[in-house]
Parts: sequence; structure tokens; C-alpha cells
Amino acid sequence: MSAPTLTYQRYRELGGSAGEDAFAASLPWASRHVAAVCWPNEPASDTEGAWLAAVAAAIDVDAEWGGTHGAGDSGSLSIGGFSTSGGSGGESFADELSHAVSDALAGTGLLCRVVV
Repeated sequence: MSAPTLTYQRYRELGGSAGEDAFAASLPWASRHVAAVCWPNEPASDTEGAWLAAVAAAIDVDAEWGGTHGAGDSGSLSIGGFSTSGGSGGESFADELSHAVSDALAGTGLLCRVVV
């Protein structure tokens, strides 16, 4: 089975909060991210809902971080004598994304990477 496509209507039903433009901008990236996290697994009919929930979760995290897909979330930067840090004591983009997607996929077997 190929990966299902998340519609904006279904995204909203799943509790998604991003606007339609932000959803459309993040959907391709979020779908690729979930596919990469699950590889080599693909959703079956009984895990399709979790897959779509994971894509929705990724879109929400991306929207909360300004639609950057994590760009600029490097933590700190130093050039010569100049140094800056993005550390606010909270989770990084990657941490939030990982937790949100993993929570949506937990118990489905889609996160299992055993290759035989």
C-alpha cells in the first residue's frame, strides 16, 4: 500500500491547528519526514490513521516553529568573537518533532526498523 495523503479537512478532524496555507506548505515535507522515520515500513489499512496523525503532528510542530522545517534550529552559532545561542531551556525543533511523530505512531509497528 502506498502512503495515504492527508487532506486539510482530515487534518482539522485530527485536531490540526495550522491554517490552510501553512498546511499546504508543510504537507510535502511532513509526509517525507514520516516516511523516512517509518522506513522500511509502509502503512497498512490498520495503521493508516496513525500515519496520517503523524503527518498532522509534524505539520503542527512545523507551524509552531514558523514553517521553517527546522532550519535555523542549530542551537548555537559562533563566528569569530560573536556568539549566540537559541537555547531557551525548552525542546529543540527536532526534539518536539520526534516526540510528536513517535507519539502518533506508538504501538503501530511502523517505527520498527528490523530488516530481514
